[in-house]
Amino acid sequence: MKYTVFFLLIIFSSLSHSDEIRIIASEDKIEQLLKIDPDNIDFLSIYGVKLVKSGKARSAIEVYKKIINRRPDLLVYYLELARLQFFLNELDDAKINFEYVYSKNLPVNVKYNIRNYLKK
Repeated sequence: MKYTVFFLLIIFSSLSHSDEIRIIASEDKIEQLLKIDPDNIDFLSIYGVKLVKSGKARSAIEVYKKIINRRPDLLVYYLELARLQFFLNELDDAKINFEYVYSKNLPVNVKYNIRNYLKK
């Protein structure tokens, strides 16, 4: 019985610890977290979203480039980068990134959305 109680305490402790991490990893605290772990992809992603929301899309582009540099397999960041480049009228760069993602094995609806950007 002691082992069962101990096991349950470990699970409860782990669950409450992950809840704390989710609360801390918010847009409000993201700069502090990046000082601790500047290469954390999740933190960088949250920071990129925060920059876009605050009207700093050009800075967000640099964040997405940093993510891609560290994890080139994460196609979603190529899409975010291309979308920002498109809206900032950096059309040649946007086209390169959209075409790169388009060449990958993607769901039909994603390819459709990329084609719409490329047509414009």
